[in-house]
Amino acid sequence: MKAKANKGEVWAELGSRMLSEAAWAAVAGSLQLSKRHMEIVKGVFDGEKETAIAGDLGISQHTVHTHLDRIYEKLGVCSRQELVQSILGEFLRLTADPGGEMSPICRCSGSEVCPLRECAAVKG
Repeated sequence: MKAKANKGEVWAELGSRMLSEAAWAAVAGSLQLSKRHMEIVKGVFDGEKETAIAGDLGISQHTVHTHLDRIYEKLGVCSRQELVQSILGEFLRLTADPGGEMSPICRCSGSEVCPLRECAAVKG
């Protein structure tokens, strides 16, 4: 019988696969993050440490750290957790826009009050 995975292992298995490539591209465009920055962000989503991200991308750990600092500054966040929340929040904002390029993730019709759209209206 297979042992139950802990939350960290499950997160690392899901990580960057939580969003489709189209969703990643839309989030990157909306937040004006470069392709390299999104590669770093995906590494964070996969629960990787800076050394693992550096190895995956063929760059130094220092370069990964510098990119993370710039991403944090651009998004106004201070930690990996806030980074993940910011990315997911932007994804939800993009999917809550009824006229947006991404398909809505809620089942509300245009006439219903959607909590995602309310949140997006307050933020936007």
